[in-house]
Amino acid sequence: MNSKKITSAVLATVTAFSALPLSAFAESSGDEIFCSGFENAEDIARFSGRGGVEVISQDSENAYKGKSCMKISGREQGWQGPQIPLDNICKAGEEYIASAWVKAAWYNNITLSLEYTDANGERHYNNLKSAVSEGDWVQIPEVKFSFSEDVKNVYLYVEGTDKADLYVDEFMLKKAPTFEIQQNIPSLKDSFSDCFKIGTAVTVSELAPQSTKDLIDKHFNSITAGNELKPDALLDRNASINAGNDNPQISLASARPILNYCRDNNIPMRGHVLVWHSQT
Repeated sequence: MNSKKITSAVLATVTAFSALPLSAFAESSGDEIFCSGFENAEDIARFSGRGGVEVISQDSENAYKGKSCMKISGREQGWQGPQIPLDNICKAGEEYIASAWVKAAWYNNITLSLEYTDANGERHYNNLKSAVSEGDWVQIPEVKFSFSEDVKNVYLYVEGTDKADLYVDEFMLKKAPTFEIQQNIPSLKDSFSDCFKIGTAVTVSELAPQSTKDLIDKHFNSITAGNELKPDALLDRNASINAGNDNPQISLASARPILNYCRDNNIPMRGHVLVWHSQT
């Protein structure tokens, strides 16, 4: 393909692709899964403590809205806090939105996080969104998340940077609006098939929704893992310690859903990365 044709193809596909946020997706509204201001004990009972030492109770003195909120006391580590199981209320491969109003007894960075176990039994922890409380109520804004079919023991939880008492109110979990990609526009991978591959980076959670898979199928013919093949995900520290030799042991468990997707759809995968400035 000569330079004039390449330029024309670039203009055509970039013009079409630049419209994706506005017109490439047909949206349907999301539905509430669990939303609570913790005005009743039943809603609080849906949460448990991550460290086993927390006391989760209904508090009527510090509510953000209404008459009460959820209080978490007795924490000994920052990662300890209230968690709600998602396996029975959320579906793999679908996107969800979560948010909450939170407060700490003193200055604290409070985070809404996701925890799950992969097919190899390894636990994973993803920090979704944070807010800083200086003893006041702050909102952890709406954040999207999803998980793949091969994981289990999925929890959404709240944690802080130290053991200060935490308060949670106006907790919200709902399905994210679903999207269907626009099919009647040029495909990037087809437009440049004579020149080079069109690649994209994706994490396991980003790949989980069907809309992401549809977008990749339409436009891309090369994939790079966003984090799952970086050293911290690839190197198995415990296995290396127990190996009894100098050979580092690796695990592909974190990247398995992406690898399987590439295999099943005949899409080349590029490793990312052997050396990285962080996550090593």
